[in-house]
Amino acid sequence: MSARTLEELALRKEVLRARSALYRLKLQHELHTIGNSFQWTKAGAKVMTSLPMRSALLGLIFKFLPDSKVSRLLTLMSQAALFTKMTRIIVDVFKSRFPS
Repeated sequence: MSARTLEELALRKEVLRARSALYRLKLQHELHTIGNSFQWTKAGAKVMTSLPMRSALLGLIFKFLPDSKVSRLLTLMSQAALFTKMTRIIVDVFKSRFPS
C-alpha cells in the first residue's frame, strides 16, 4: 500500500471515530432529556388507570365476590363496557383509514 492510501485510511478512521463520539453524545443528551421529563408519579397514575390494570383489579373483585346477582350484573356490565370500547377502537381505525 502506498503512503497516500494509508493516510486516507487513517483519516477515514479518525472521521469514523469522531462521528461515533458525536452519536454517543447525542444519545447521552437524549437520554438525559428523557430522564428529566419522566415523572414517576405520573407514570404510576397512568399504570393504575390503564385498561389492563383496571381489568386485573376488577377480576380480583369478582374472584372474592360470592356467586350472586351482583357479581353477575357486574360481569355483564364489564363485558358491555369492553364491547363498547372495542367497537369504538374499531370505528376509529376505520375512520382513520377511510376518511369521509
